[in-house]
Amino acid sequence: MELTRVCDLQRLAAVAPALEHLQVLACFYNHWQRRPVATITARQLKVLKWGDLFDRRSVQLGKMKHLRKVCLDLFFVYAFSPNQGCLELLRCFNNIQKLGLTLVYPPVSSSLPLFV
Repeated sequence: MELTRVCDLQRLAAVAPALEHLQVLACFYNHWQRRPVATITARQLKVLKWGDLFDRRSVQLGKMKHLRKVCLDLFFVYAFSPNQGCLELLRCFNNIQKLGLTLVYPPVSSSLPLFV
């Protein structure tokens, strides 16, 4: 199942025991000031592609014991705040066989220290 740029999506509820692939891409970004709300129950899920806002307090993922691959949205190499959703999503899983990340290297000013 692919959900891409679903306009005005406020809540996602998916109960699909036989679902093997799920992609959620840019469905909640238009409402970045409020948390995404989703409940996903897909016990046979093998691939999860999440390219959207994520908050563990409001997005509930059921048991996914067949999950093999997780693909995340952009991950900013020299940033922390924009990566918070990616990091929260990764914390939902104890073991991931394949992880897909798109690393973004924003330009860095030579006048600013990278790490202190």
